[in-house]
Amino acid sequence: MSKEKFARFTVLGIALVLIGVGVYTGEFVSVYRKASMICFECIGIG
Repeated sequence: MSKEKFARFTVLGIALVLIGVGVYTGEFVSVYRKASMICFECIGIG
């Protein structure tokens, strides 16, 4: 396995672990709520 391929899989693995931790701790709900409010403000609904 080349160094570039190893680096890609390492970064992908770390990203998946951090996403899992965020979902486990409930941060997903908070981030989703903030993102939806920003979108509503952009289009003039909220």
